Amino acid sequence: MFRGIADTLFLRIASALILLAYWRATWKFIRRLHRLPNLVFPSSYNDKVFWRKFLDHNPDWRVFNDKLQVRDRVAETCPDLPSAPILWSGSDPAAIPDTVLAAPALIKTNHGSGYNIFYDGHSPTRPEIETQLTAWLSETFGTWMGEWGYWHIRPQILIEARLTTRNGGPPANINVHACDGKVVFVGVYLGSKDTSRQLSFFTSDGQRLPFTTKGGTPPIDPGWIPGGDFHRAVEAACRLSRGVDYLRCDFMAADGVIYFNELTTYPGSGCLRFSDPDAVSLLMKEWDIRKSWFLRTPQSGWREVWRRALSRRLAARSQ
Repeated sequence: MFRGIADTLFLRIASALILLAYWRATWKFIRRLHRLPNLVFPSSYNDKVFWRKFLDHNPDWRVFNDKLQVRDRVAETCPDLPSAPILWSGSDPAAIPDTVLAAPALIKTNHGSGYNIFYDGHSPTRPEIETQLTAWLSETFGTWMGEWGYWHIRPQILIEARLTTRNGGPPANINVHACDGKVVFVGVYLGSKDTSRQLSFFTSDGQRLPFTTKGGTPPIDPGWIPGGDFHRAVEAACRLSRGVDYLRCDFMAADGVIYFNELTTYPGSGCLRFSDPDAVSLLMKEWDIRKSWFLRTPQSGWREVWRRALSRRLAARSQ
């Protein structure tokens, strides 16, 4: 009994210190979800993502979050899975060839989330592109949100060909939430972010789930049925997530072909709002943090104390 009390006391004190040290991330969580994050016994989906940011410093996160390096890892696991063609990559915005900017392209950096320029072949102007890229390249993404997996990525620019459907529309986005080779649920985005985007969630076999995100994105029309590209994305996510306690595997689909987009380790930075968070947490019981790198790998210093304390408490709860 004394060991259990000591473990819980340590976890609570250490958790409070982390939440205070990353007070801006904590405040965002409170503001969006109206409660404190639970790092002591993370059980909800958002709690587990939040816990991962501060405790689970899996070296693979540096690869998964690097939009250039991750392509090689994906090619090893799914050699038959294409990605959007890279037109150019480098570290100097001024070195981008004019020929690359002669057509629409997606211009991004590899070391963060949301660092994207949707270039239509004319705008933004080249000086505007160079100014924005220079600013992004000088930043270390995710520091105040505790997203450790981004901190050690060497910033690079990559310019991808813009994927479109035959009629010129945007590709669908298929985001597959998977735990160690098992798909838990799938988010599908249709349409453009700028106009008529729609979002719905599905089971791995394409059955619609009865929840949405909070934020105004309307659901996909009830008559829409997932096709072959959906099921191919599910199969690819099973392979990509094998051996990892949880990953969101993101794909784009155009005219029946799926393309790898990225691997997401911190969806919403642990602050996603769902219309039925309890239903999401029930699904995400498949995410067993006992399979995490942190709990399976000896740590050092206070992290090892945390690992042992949490492992004992989780074992006691499962009895």
